[in-house]
Amino acid sequence: MAGTPTAVAFPSTVLPDSLDRLRRAYLARSAFEDLGTRCRMGALRIFPRDTTEAARDTVQRLAEAMEWQVVLHGAGEPLDTAVAGPLLQMVVAWETGSDRPRWDVEGERPGPEAVAAGLTGEVPDPRGPGCLPSPMQTDTMTVVIPAVRDLALPQAARPRVRAYFGPDGQRQARDEFFARVGAKVPSAELAYALVAPVVIWQEWAVVGVRRPVEPGGVRLDEPGRGGAAYLFHRVAGSWRLLAIVRSWGG
Repeated sequence: MAGTPTAVAFPSTVLPDSLDRLRRAYLARSAFEDLGTRCRMGALRIFPRDTTEAARDTVQRLAEAMEWQVVLHGAGEPLDTAVAGPLLQMVVAWETGSDRPRWDVEGERPGPEAVAAGLTGEVPDPRGPGCLPSPMQTDTMTVVIPAVRDLALPQAARPRVRAYFGPDGQRQARDEFFARVGAKVPSAELAYALVAPVVIWQEWAVVGVRRPVEPGGVRLDEPGRGGAAYLFHRVAGSWRLLAIVRSWGG
């Protein structure tokens, strides 16, 4: 789902079974558009019966109601937990194009693999059977996670992930990049994924990602390549993507 958040008043308290009811209502309206296995295109959650604006608003309200309740109850909860590490590892892998989450569905079996985040995945070559690399993915991807001090990142041959942590991580990433690259190439731009905010409550999580592109180390927090807000649900010890609550382009 993508769009502008709707101003809706929801109850200030909710039990986990209430979130489960919202989830079931959301899943009942959804289906998947399989984009094919060629170049690992993945699947997109769609809502084929919700063709009117009012119906689409109803689906968006369900996603935002779940997001709102998770943030309400989980804001301020510590993230140095056993469940936070796998969630952040998955988000980093997804944002850098090295792996994908599975969609959340009814039951314990995971759903299909999600599409690439931020256009980092390969795309089919229209001139032949091969795949073309995404222009968004480079040999080294920079990620900033202010909410944690450290994280064991997935090891992949490509892309290499350069990660920065803690409240000063964003400034450190900028300083190092423009000292290392900007001194030689004044027009260099730092593109990175800023994983924040991160809120976990029980078996639910909300993760926001922005993808700034900052030129010259002067203009900070440029809109860059947009971002997204994700809602995750933990089933049988595994985090799964329930909803792309909203996304925006740069």
